[in-house]
Amino acid sequence: MLVMYAMAMHFYLWPIDCLYPHSKYQALLAPISLVAIFFFKSWDILFMGIHTLLLNLYVGYYLLDPDSQENYS
Repeated sequence: MLVMYAMAMHFYLWPIDCLYPHSKYQALLAPISLVAIFFFKSWDILFMGIHTLLLNLYVGYYLLDPDSQENYS
């Protein structure tokens, strides 16, 4: 769970003027956080799983939305 969370934060901390190359892998790994959501043993794992799922789904949306990758310079 911590690795997926770190990967999601890697997208948000990437420099905005560079193209992010790892978003395809992150979009494919997003459903893995559902395992932690459905089989949680403590509430912090549940909330971290939900947060990680939402972060990685946004990365997938960013990858699939061609308008979000426009160059405005």
